[in-house]
Amino acid sequence: MAFKVRWHEGISDDLQKLDKETARKIIERVNTHLIVDPVKLGKALTGQFQGLYRYQYGAYRVVYAVDLAEEKILILKVRHRKNAYQD
Repeated sequence: MAFKVRWHEGISDDLQKLDKETARKIIERVNTHLIVDPVKLGKALTGQFQGLYRYQYGAYRVVYAVDLAEEKILILKVRHRKNAYQD
């Protein structure tokens, strides 16, 4: 069973900073691949980001939260790996 994806309102800013092709591929990858098993396909984060996961796509990181009870994924950030954990 596939998870439902919700995108945080700030994601559009993150995606606009990427080239269009990369942004399109990341969105497609999240909507087709990550929804299958976001816990297994991602990596659990630690420290101040404990409870969140990250999915790696090339040099980019998709930071997200998973609600297993409702089978939803909330995408919080899509950024280059150098800036993924800054805010």
